[in-house]
Amino acid sequence: MEFWIVTSQDLFYLQSALDLANLAIAQRDVLKMGEYDSPKACVLGAVMCSASFLECSINGLYDYARRPVRTTKLHHALATVWSEAFDRQPMLAKYQIALALAKREAFLASAEPYQSTSALLDLRNAIAHPKELGESEAQRRKLEARLNGMFAFNPKKEHRRDFFPDRCLSCDCAFWAVETAASFFLEFQRRMPRTAYVFVAESTIRSFARRRERSAFGNCTLPISHELESSKR
Repeated sequence: MEFWIVTSQDLFYLQSALDLANLAIAQRDVLKMGEYDSPKACVLGAVMCSASFLECSINGLYDYARRPVRTTKLHHALATVWSEAFDRQPMLAKYQIALALAKREAFLASAEPYQSTSALLDLRNAIAHPKELGESEAQRRKLEARLNGMFAFNPKKEHRRDFFPDRCLSCDCAFWAVETAASFFLEFQRRMPRTAYVFVAESTIRSFARRRERSAFGNCTLPISHELESSKR
């Protein structure tokens, strides 16, 4: 069996996302009573890093398939479809195609975890390409409707009326991003053939997927480096 997925670089992005989410909580807790603005830079970074984890992981699968230690039919199929044009395909399409090539069940686009992951990528794209969002009230309303119910927004106040970035980039948004990325990846891994790879950090990713429940409205958790060390013991 081969180690093709979740390299130290891939895990770095998810680790960074959780560290930023924890930092947002820690900074929020030192604000004066009644001021609950999350540190938006930390939340924004957590969203971007969570999406980068998913992108690095799926691209790493196709990249490894082109130079495997021991070629399998699945590796050959994955390598065959890769091209510069394919690299420009939407990220979720790459996951769906990998499942199809492995002859495994694809994600249902209308169900979880696909829905939340798609919403995460919509938010990442809005952050990465802010011009349209900044100039169009309709686009801001569309994004708010897309994310409504996914996580708790910052409350609307006199000084914080705009959905993005004021109410959107809440502490809960940061933990939601980490949880969404980890949960989607674990489900993808569950669907793929177990003989295709050894998942080298499964227990660590599972701990990421449970963080929002324990952390978003509570105290800051231990640094992720502590959990990484614990998982090696």
